Amino acid sequence: MRFDVGHVDDSKKQFELIPSGEYLSEILEVKMMYTKDKGLPMWNLKCRIADGDYEGRYFWDMWVFANDPKDTSQDLMRVRTKLNFKALGYDMSKPQDIEPDDLVGKKAMVTLKQSSYKKDGEKIEKNQVAFDGWKRLEGDVAVTATAEKGKTNSSSEPEVEDINPEDVPF
Repeated sequence: MRFDVGHVDDSKKQFELIPSGEYLSEILEVKMMYTKDKGLPMWNLKCRIADGDYEGRYFWDMWVFANDPKDTSQDLMRVRTKLNFKALGYDMSKPQDIEPDDLVGKKAMVTLKQSSYKKDGEKIEKNQVAFDGWKRLEGDVAVTATAEKGKTNSSSEPEVEDINPEDVPF
C-alpha cells in the first residue's frame, strides 16, 4: 500500500468543533461496550446531524447503564437513561426490552456543548451531548440547528477539566 501524505499539515490534531446548540440528529450505529472501571454496560452511539449548516457532521454519545439499584452513586445514570429513552419515544413508566439496533434510524433534537480536558498538559477540546441533551421531536416537524455556522451560543470559553482521559471509564 502506498501513502502520499507529504503535503498534509500534521499540526492539526483536532476536528473542528460543532458549535454549541440544538441539532436534529439521527442515530446511525450503537455499539455495546463496558466501562473500564466498574464494567458497567454502556452503548456508544454514532450520530449524524440531519439538517442545517452542520448536516452530515458526526458526533458520539455514551450511555452508561446502572446495574445496581442499591448503589446511589448510579442514580444520575438511571435518570439519564430514562430521559434518553423517553426522548426516543419509549414509555419508560414500565420496564422495556430495548436492544442497541432498535435505536438505529431514530431521530431526536440533541443539544451539543463544547467541553475540554487536559492531556499531557495540552488542552483537548471536544463536543459532548448535554446531560439532558436528547429531546423528542414534536410530530414530523424538522427543526434546524439553533447555532449559526462559525458561532457558538456561549460567549465564554469552555471550562477545562483537569483530568486524565485514561481515568475516564469510557
